[in-house]
Amino acid sequence: MLPPFLVSSNCSLASFSSTITQFVVKDGLHNDPSLNELDLSSFECLQEIDIGNGCFQSVVSVRIVSLKQLVRVTIGENCFNGKEKPQKCKSWAFQLKSCPKLLEMKIGNDSFCNYSICQIEDMPSLALITIGDDMSELGCFRYSSLKLMGCVLSRVIMTRYASITFSFDREKRVLSLYACRF
Repeated sequence: MLPPFLVSSNCSLASFSSTITQFVVKDGLHNDPSLNELDLSSFECLQEIDIGNGCFQSVVSVRIVSLKQLVRVTIGENCFNGKEKPQKCKSWAFQLKSCPKLLEMKIGNDSFCNYSICQIEDMPSLALITIGDDMSELGCFRYSSLKLMGCVLSRVIMTRYASITFSFDREKRVLSLYACRF
C-alpha cells in the first residue's frame, strides 16, 4: 500500500503522482489568488481526501469525478470560499460525481459559501453528507441549490438555519434541494 501524500507546503499540485491513495492538506495552504481550479479527477487511486481549515480560498471550481476507489471526503472550515473574488460567484461550481465507493462527505463551516453550483451525482454508496454546523453565520453554499442524483443517503446533516425545498423525481431517482441556505 502506498503511503499518504501529505501536502505541507504550497507545492505545485501538478507534481503529485497519480497513484497517491490519500490527499491530505494541512491548514492554510494553497491560497494563491492565481489558483482558481482544483481538479482531483486524475488521481485514479485516491481513497481519501482530507483538506484542513482555510485552504484553497481563491479556488472557484472543484472537480472530484470518476474516482473509483474514493471512500471519504473531508473539507475543513473556511475553504473554497472565493475570498478574493466575491462578485463573480454565478459560475462557481463544486462537482462530486461517479465515485461508487464514496461513503461520506463532510464540509466544514463557511466553505463554498459563495458557490452557486453544488452537484453530487452517481454515488450509490454515499450514506452521510455533513455540511457545516448551526453556529456559522455565513454557512456553506449559501447561493446554490444542491442537486443529488443517483445517491442513496441514510443521513444528511445541515445547519439548523437551513431553508430548503425538496423535489424528488422517482423515475430519474433525483432529489433536488432548492433555495438552500446552509
